[in-house]
Amino acid sequence: MHAINSVAMPCLPMLIYAFLLLRVRAMHPSNDAKARATHRATLMLSVQSAVIIFIHFTTCMTYLLAEYVIRSEVVVYIAHIDWMCMHG
Repeated sequence: MHAINSVAMPCLPMLIYAFLLLRVRAMHPSNDAKARATHRATLMLSVQSAVIIFIHFTTCMTYLLAEYVIRSEVVVYIAHIDWMCMHG
């Protein structure tokens, strides 16, 4: 059950971000200035959410590796650094 939680944690926000960003893009389909500004903002939000999801994903997967598969010092240090990045 813990492994399912660690895999679902980064996947669910990815789906939510994708749904919201596609919805914002669908609200402004024309090529006027407002739509271009919305598309730029959507791109910036996409990059920001991709970085956040990548940090969550690496944190969860490294934690799973450290807990179930590998017990090396390097994996533990990577897990700690990822954990600090994830929680600020």
